[in-house]
This record gives sequence, structure tokens and C-alpha cells, in this order.
Amino acid sequence: MAKEFDPAGLDAAASAGESAVLEDGRCPTCERKGLPILPVRLAVCQRTSLNSGIPELAAERVAAFTDITLDKSLENGEERTRTLSDEVKEEITEAQGGKANKYILRQLRPGYLYFYDPSNPEGYHWTSYVINEDGMYRFFSVRDNPPSVSDAAFDCREKGEEEQKTKALNACVVTLTHVEAMQDLFYAFTEHPWSREHRKMIEGDAEWREAHMQKINIPAWIAGQSQSGNGPGYGFTIDELDQVAEFSDGAAGMEKHFWPKSDRQLFTREELQEVMTIRLSAAPQGMKDKGLILAVKDELGVIEELNAYRHNALGMVDEFLKQGDGDNRRKLVAMQAIDAFKENFKRAHVERANQQYEQGIESLEEERRPSDEAMARLNTQIEEARASGNERELERLESQKSRAEQLREPLFGLQEDRLELLRHHRLNSAENLADSHDQQLLEYYDAAALEGFREDYYKELEKSEALIEVLDADYAFWLRDHVRPLMDRYSKTDYETGLRLSSLLSNGLRGGILAPASASVWMLWARELDGEDSLLRRMLFLNMQDMASQSLSDRQSLGDGDFFGREALLGWAERFAEKDEALPAGQREERANKYQTTMPLLVSVAGNSLSALAINECHHTCVAGGNSALKSFLRYTQLIYVGDPDVWQGNKSLPLMQKVTLTKGEYHAWLTYISEHVTKASGKRLNVDDALPFIEGTGGNFAVNSEDNDALISVALPVFDEQGNALDIFDAKDVGKRSDDLWQNARDVTAKIVGEKPMNKTIAAGLVTWNAVGTVWDELTGEADADMLKLSGAIVNLGTSSMQLIEEYAVIRTAAVGPSGSAAANWVGSGAWALAKPVLSVAAGVLSIVDGFKKLSEAAHGKRLGIPDSLISRRELVGGATIAGGVLGLIGLAVPALGIPAVGIIIGIVMLVIAFAFVELVAPSVGMWINRSILGYHRGQVEEFKSADEERASLDMVFRGVTVELTWENALNAGPAVMPHMMPAEQQPARVSGYPAIAGQNEPEYTAKRIALKVTVPKLDEVYIALSLDGNVGEKERPENLYRYELKKEKGNSGLAILEAGKDPESNVAPISINTKDDSYSIEIVRTRDNSTLGNGVRLSVVFQGAGVDNERKQDVFTIHF
Repeated sequence: MAKEFDPAGLDAAASAGESAVLEDGRCPTCERKGLPILPVRLAVCQRTSLNSGIPELAAERVAAFTDITLDKSLENGEERTRTLSDEVKEEITEAQGGKANKYILRQLRPGYLYFYDPSNPEGYHWTSYVINEDGMYRFFSVRDNPPSVSDAAFDCREKGEEEQKTKALNACVVTLTHVEAMQDLFYAFTEHPWSREHRKMIEGDAEWREAHMQKINIPAWIAGQSQSGNGPGYGFTIDELDQVAEFSDGAAGMEKHFWPKSDRQLFTREELQEVMTIRLSAAPQGMKDKGLILAVKDELGVIEELNAYRHNALGMVDEFLKQGDGDNRRKLVAMQAIDAFKENFKRAHVERANQQYEQGIESLEEERRPSDEAMARLNTQIEEARASGNERELERLESQKSRAEQLREPLFGLQEDRLELLRHHRLNSAENLADSHDQQLLEYYDAAALEGFREDYYKELEKSEALIEVLDADYAFWLRDHVRPLMDRYSKTDYETGLRLSSLLSNGLRGGILAPASASVWMLWARELDGEDSLLRRMLFLNMQDMASQSLSDRQSLGDGDFFGREALLGWAERFAEKDEALPAGQREERANKYQTTMPLLVSVAGNSLSALAINECHHTCVAGGNSALKSFLRYTQLIYVGDPDVWQGNKSLPLMQKVTLTKGEYHAWLTYISEHVTKASGKRLNVDDALPFIEGTGGNFAVNSEDNDALISVALPVFDEQGNALDIFDAKDVGKRSDDLWQNARDVTAKIVGEKPMNKTIAAGLVTWNAVGTVWDELTGEADADMLKLSGAIVNLGTSSMQLIEEYAVIRTAAVGPSGSAAANWVGSGAWALAKPVLSVAAGVLSIVDGFKKLSEAAHGKRLGIPDSLISRRELVGGATIAGGVLGLIGLAVPALGIPAVGIIIGIVMLVIAFAFVELVAPSVGMWINRSILGYHRGQVEEFKSADEERASLDMVFRGVTVELTWENALNAGPAVMPHMMPAEQQPARVSGYPAIAGQNEPEYTAKRIALKVTVPKLDEVYIALSLDGNVGEKERPENLYRYELKKEKGNSGLAILEAGKDPESNVAPISINTKDDSYSIEIVRTRDNSTLGNGVRLSVVFQGAGVDNERKQDVFTIHF
């Protein structure tokens, strides 16, 4: 094996520890002589006023690194010249042409820098450095275990401030001695050290070095010649130091931007030039002024910076919604809800008119059937007469047919015209009714305030959307062109190196598809997933060439629709075990942690992105290939799950998939059960995906019992069998056993997702979610669209919950590169970058899926309105605008107080806005909600909402179709309501003219208040409702309970009955009223209480639970202050 470069005993000094010095007392870091090199990297920054002083790297110098010019867009795989909109220029104040970003030079990030000199006459070929989080270089011997980035400290930290500065300044450069004999010098940067085996391969493969390492010819550099094939090449002179951002004129005052987690100061150009001059003091005369600034490729650094910038644009809306102490966030909820109330009211009546027309046509066709049959018989007789040559009979029959047609066509034609006119009249009536409904809603809220907010919000939204599209394009080009060279530079045989690489790439891919450009790249990767050298498959299998190839071979051996079985998975368990057991046992736990921490993010981002492409493919051929890629990805995910050490060691069960035939209702119920129970731990959500309107829209919403849908569907369900038994489940012939097995499986899968480590949780949830997306794709056929789209809410909600399990940015970097990971994450920019914000990382992970379902819902609705498919699909889905404004803006709807973002609420509101195929909201409960919202007029007796939490909880109750009317009025005294002249004499008020006091004669002294409550709930198979009224609200630690009722209707019973009554002295004198209508139950309670009991206010708590797939208890609170 080649020797390493060891000038003047540096190897010994490095091996001896931090405090080692050379024999003559010189510091091995500060006092080396030779060719000083300042390594720098290509980086990007935005063209803003803040960065205006940072010099842009000239285009001819950029060309040595990349062909990406940062002024193009990418749509459906095609590059186009880009023009920046005014919204983008408002934010990117120094934009030039189509460029929002610019290339710059910066000092290297933490990691490892290797130099390889193949021509060294003494065989000392390697010189290696570790770069710490302060940007300081420490030499280490490649014969030893390389120090971690966090361990690359210097003993001068204990010295005085001035000496520390001197040491840090000297450690900013590396020095190569005896350069007179050097020819081509190869070099490369990585974020973790190369293994001995990888370096040995590099030594013996000149072709690999030429392809994957950078090179500078030292004699040519000294002679001032340009580097062959690269124009100016990678070398810069010491006079060009002002081109490096940290040493530029624009660096002043930006220390925290460059070194956010360090107290290190920036150095001046003069200080660094002096250090380099000292290093050159012993050099030959021709090298005295040849200090070298060497540009190093760091593709992942650029990718992460560009990814952070697009996430920043995503976070602009969130920042806007934080304004006004969160009032903007509440206004957004109110605006979205009011818009949905209006839109869904109109759509429901329009669709009802269309349905009535279609029913009329069907009835007319039934009436025509006897006539059609008679005409068919007559045509048969005519053909027989013609065939027999009976001209007389033929003439008679044709005459008979002519008379029948003359009578038939006007009759049925007039009926069709009448139906069409009636439809037109109903549509006009629906328009008028919608206008009246909108006018009525205006009485509940401040329209001017709403429109003012809407204008501000959409202005911010348009700016964010435009920025995302631009910044996403720059990011996507770098993904497309530079991920492969980056991965090729890493070992394809070293398991641990591959694990670290995949960990790093998972952060670079965070966010997945955000706009057309990133969709184009993911589409490219999707179509190549089952190719020989698929990048995505290499990432999933840790860049291990043998595993990536074997996974493809095994995938191709599966039959159509088959998944990997137990035997195949056990084979992969052995394969993973062999890889790990070949490495040091002492680091096994660390490797397990890396795999379990980082792989869930990579798998989730890939799964969600491929799912979005598959959903979009349903109606748009421009993304063809997404569904087939998703199906392969599901099989690969089984293998990746086995890679978890807990699985291949036998501590966790294998991820088997069982193909079954279920009814659509059973599958919907199974999927929603899992979604509901998994998401309970991550915050309540607003579930409207399966809500249907009451007849005539007079009571609110109720959850449809999807189990009534008996249409069959073929699906694959995950089965986690702990004992390794044969899968004797889901017997298609035994309906009872199949049902028992189905619900037991739902409980097992839920337990797997809820109770396991993030690795197992995320991939188990993914197997459910992504397979459901594939099922929707397979089953979306015409009239079945609406049935399958009912799954969308559960799919998105479960996908969101799995994304919440993903570790944050810094945690994954730490697992990938060690304790310096979090520092490295911040090193690329200011610490406030949105890439690390949990709300955005979770929301971005599923936004592309939400957007896909939104487009499907719109398309399904268009079909019901009779819009031709050609018009529906004319808009190219992935090639169109960025994620829909309404979806993008809903990023800000998380509840910060919960700690974990309640992204389920985001999805709930999204589904409210988009799922108009299933939702209609009605005036009584809607009007009260709007009136109490932040944009409402706050009329009436019930207090307005005080927080976003209250608004969302109440909106949830509105979705369930619960209407609450709570009012009060003054009363003469407590007790049952009676007329004054019926009271005992001592209680009667003063008489006037010998008559009992009546209204208008005298102002009585009111000592009580009458509280009237009416609650309307939907009529379901099962209902539970609890009503509790408290007095003295706000005056005591524990308000006094005035009454509490629990009512319940069980399946099979005819009506709602009182389950429990507490603390109501009037329950026997004035029992509560329970009324049953065709579609609802109403409960009325009127009680009068002394003012002393009521205090200054009362509070009503309503708890509701209905049957169906969403049977979670909902609660709302109504407060009245007197």
C-alpha cells in the first residue's frame, strides 16, 4: 500500500495528540513551510441586499464545476429560459435576468480533505486533513483511525485570545512541502473519512481518479499556466483572496452568518496573506508569491443550501401568519372555512339539480324501453321480409315503422326538452339560492376585514409560490446533474460508508416535490427505479453495488402483483447481517442507530414523492411511470425494513404483505381505523373526508357508513407475524372469519405503527399509505372515483403522522457525521433557516400528495358537472403552477402550543377546502361559528372564540353536524316557569289597580335568569351526547355545575334516551325535551336559576360521538357572560 505524505515528522506529531510539537519545538499546525493552500468550495447565496457585498464567481470559473447557470426552469423534464416575476424581484432585490441565486466561494464545511500525489518519488502519496466546525485543518495519518470532526481540537484553545487567533488563522490553510517534485495532484472532499479499502482502490485505479477526483498540475500552476480542459481551472492566486466570501469586502458584520455556532472571528485578507507568505519563506525563488486558493467540489453543500432556500420560501407564509400574535393564523382558518361554506353550499345545490335531471332521464329511458323493444322487433320483421323477398309485407312493415316513429319521437323528445328546461331552471335557482346564502352569511362577519386579510394573504402567498418555483428549479438542476457524481465518489462496497452517505442524502432530499422542477427530477428517478444503475435504488440500498443489483434481480423475479415472501425476506436478513458482522462489533450499536434514525426520512420522502406522481398519473399522461415505480418501491421497502438490525437479528417481525379481496367499504373502514388511531397521539385533526350532507341540508354533516359499499377490491395488507406462522387469514369464503381477521389485522398494524421505534413506525405506516395510493390508482375508473377518493383523507392523515416521526435535520446529520452534525447544519447559513423547522419538514413531506388528491377531487367534480375529460386534463398537472395556493398556505395552520405540530389539522382544513364531493355545511351551526370567529361580528350572547384552538375545536363540531343554540333572558325568580298570578301571595310582585302585575305595568326586580338550550344532532345508528352547564364561570376555581345530561342511542334502538342525569333539581318537574325528525334528534332544556348561582356567566360543554369510521369524541365549549 502507498505511503502517506509525512513531511518533517508530521505523522508522529499528529499521532501523539493535540499538544504534540515537532522536535525543534515548532507547532505542526502553525509553522510548516511549503506551498500554502486555502481550500474553498463552490457555494450559493441569494441575490439580496444582505449578500450584495459578497462577490459573484465569474461564469468562466463556475464552468469548471457545473453547467448549471441558475437562470433556467425545468418543466416536464424540459429546460426553459426563466423570467423572474415582480413578486420574486420584490424579495430578491439584486436579481439579474432570470437569476435569483449566485455562485460564490466559501471556506470548506466540516469534513475530510484528501490529497493524493501519484508521482511522489519516496512513495508518500497521501496527505489528509480533518476540518473542524471552526474551519480549522488538522493533519492526521491515514494509517490511524481518523479523528472525528468534533475531536479535531487544538490545544491552543487554552491560550490567550491573541494566540488563539493566531493559531486559528494558521490552521485555516494547509501546507504541502517538497512540491518541486509534484506533477498532478488529485484531491477530494468528503463529509466522512474514506476507508482503507476505498483508498487502496483509488491508488490502483488511475481511471477512477481521473473521473471522480479533482486535479491540479502543480508545475503548470507555478508557471502560471491555465489548467487543461477547465479554462482557469480550480486554482486561484493569493491576489484573488477577495473572491472568497469570508475574506471579501462584504463579509464585515456577517460573522454569525458564516460561523453561527462559533465565537471565531473573521480574518482580514492581509492577515491570511501574511500567513501564506511566511509558509513560502523556505520555498524556491519562483514560488515566493504562489500561495494557492484551491476550489474543492462539495455538491451536497450546494444541494443543501438550495434546499434550505426553497424551504425558506415555503416558510414565508408561516412567518406572515405569525404576525399579530397569531391573529393572522386565526383569520386564515376563518377565511378558508367561510369560503368552503359558500362554495360547498353552491356546489351541493348545483349537483342536486344535475342529479334530479339524471334521475329524470333514467325514468324516461325506463318509459321508452317498451317502445324500444317494440321497434327492435319491428326492425327484425322488416329484415326477415326483405330476406324472403316478400315486397308486400316489407312495404306494410316499413309503413308501420314510419307511423310509430312519427308518434314516438315527438313524445319522448318533448319530455327530454322539458327535463332540460327544468334542469336549467333549477340551476338558475341554485345560483340565486347561493347568492342569497352568501348575502345571509355577510350578516355574520366583517366582510371588509376578510377581504383586507385575503388581499394581504394572497399577496404573500403569490410571492411565496413564485419564489418556490424559482428556487426549486435551481435545486432540482443540482439534484439531476450532481447527485450521481457525488455518489460515484463514494465506495460502492463499504457498508458503513454507504450508510453515512444515504443518511446525508436523506437530508438533501428533505421536502421532496415542491414544484414542477423537483417533480421532473423525481419523475426521472421514478422511471429509472428498475434500471441497472438507478440512483434512487442506490440511495435506498446504501450505495452498495451488490445489494442494489440483487434487489433489482429479486424484484424482476416476482410475479405481477406479488410481494416478497418470508423466504426472500429471511435471505435479505442474512445479507444485511453479513454486511454488518464484517465490521467492528464495538460500533454495531452506533450503526444500528444510524440506520434506524436516518432511513425513515429517506424512505418517507421517496415514498411520498412517488405517491404524488402516481396520483397525478391518474389523469395526466405527462407523469406516466409514477404508479409502476411506486409498486416497485413498495417491494424495495420490504427489503429496507429488513435492514433494521432489530429485524435481521430476529427481534422484530418480518414485513409480509397479504393479498386479499375485500369490499370497498371494508377497506375504507380498515384504512380509516388505522389512520384515526395512529393520529390520536399526534394531535386532533379535522376529519371531513367522509362527511355527507343531510337531506335538504338542514342539519349539518354526518359520517357515511362506508361498510355498506359491497363492490369488491383487490388489496395487499401488511401482516406482521411475530411467530413465523403460515398466513391462514382473510378467508374469502368465510365472511365472518374474514371480518374478524380484518379487524385484528387493523389492530396489529396500528400497534406496530404506534408502539415501535421510529424506523418500524414510519415504514409500517408507509406500507399502508403508499399501497393505499396504488390501490386508489388501480381503482379510479369513472363512476368509482368518488368511492375511492373517500380514502384520500385517511391516506394523507396517516402519511402526515408518519412524517411526524421523522427526526429533525440536525439529528440526522449527527447520526450521519457525528456530534458535529448540528453545527454543520447551521454552518451553511443563518440558524433561522426553515429547513430545520419541524412544521415545514412535516408539511412539506406530504404536500405533494395533498396536491395530487386536490387535483383528483377537482377532476371528479368536473365529471359530475359534465365537463369533458379533455378540458379537465388539458392543464398539465406537474408542469403547471406550484402546489395550489390554498394547500401551500395551510402550512401555517399547525398549533405551536402542542410541541409537535398538529399537521393533522392542516390536512383537515385542506380536505375541507378540496373535498367538496362529500361536504355540505349548513347555516345554523355555520352562522354561529362564523359569528364567533375572529372575523365575525360577535353579535348575540355567546362569547367569541379566544384562540385558534377554540376555533378549530368548534369547527370540528360543526363538521359533525351538531347545531347548538344557547340563549338567556331575565326571570323573576328561580324554579319552574309560571305566571306571576299563579305564584303564592308572598312571592307575587306588587299589584297595580287590583290586578296581578303583568308585563308593561311595572318593572319587576329580576332575581334569576332563564337559560334555554337547543341542540340538534344527526340521526345515526349510534349517538352519544353529553351536555353540561356550569355557573359562576371565572369567579371560582371550580365553577358550580348546574346540570349534566348524558344521552345515547345504541344500534338497533329506535331513539335517543337519557343515560344519566345529574344535579338537576327540575329534572322531574320539567323534563328535557327530546324530539325525533327524519334526519336528526333535537334536545331542548330550559332552566331558571338564581343570579347568585349563575354569577357573571355560564359555560356549556358539549361532547358528541357518532357512529361510523370517525367515532372519536368531539367537544365544544360555549361561554356566556351576563
